[in-house]
Amino acid sequence: MNFIIKLLVFSFLLGSNCSCANKKINKNEEIIQRVRQIEIGCFYKESTIPSDEKYPFNIADKIELVSHISPWEEPEIKGDSIFVDSFMIRNIQERVILNQIQTDSLNTILYNYTSNLEFHGYACYAPRHSIIFYKDNLPIAYIDICLSCYRMKMSEKIAIAYFCLEKKCMLQNYFKSLGLKYGFAEGICN
Repeated sequence: MNFIIKLLVFSFLLGSNCSCANKKINKNEEIIQRVRQIEIGCFYKESTIPSDEKYPFNIADKIELVSHISPWEEPEIKGDSIFVDSFMIRNIQERVILNQIQTDSLNTILYNYTSNLEFHGYACYAPRHSIIFYKDNLPIAYIDICLSCYRMKMSEKIAIAYFCLEKKCMLQNYFKSLGLKYGFAEGICN
C-alpha cells in the first residue's frame, strides 16, 4: 500500500515536468529528492523550541551517556544501576559524561533532525543505550534507546523530534565517537 502511494505521488510529480530538456532533468532530480524524502522521511529542521525551554537540557547540569545490557538479556557481568523517574536502567557497562560541545551536538541530533512520518519503531525493544540527565548530581530524566528497532522510552516531559533511520545512525555514530563500544547493531549504519 505504501509503495502504491509513493508511486502515485511520483507519477503525479513526473506529470508536472517542463518540456525543456534541462528543466526536465532538474525537475526529475527534484522529484527523486522528494520521493527519497517521503521514503526516508528524515531531514534537518531547526527546532522551534528555544534552547532555554528544551527539557531536560534546560535544567540539567550534567548529562551522561550509558551503554547497558538489555533488560531481556542475562548479564554475564553485572553493572551499576540508575533509578530515574520511576525507571530502572540496569547493568551499565560504559559511561561517558558530556561536555558542553558534546551536549550541543546531542541536542541538535535529538531536536533538529525529524521526519514527516510518525514512526514508532519495530517490536523488539531491547534497549542498550540511555541518556541520563542530572541536576545537583541526582538523575532527573532519561531517554532509553533501542538502536536495533528505533524505539525509545523517555521521561514524560521530554518532547523530541520523530525518530528515523538517519537519526538512529547519527546517534549510533555519535555514541561510538565518544568511546562507547557495547550494544550496537552492525551493518545498518556505516
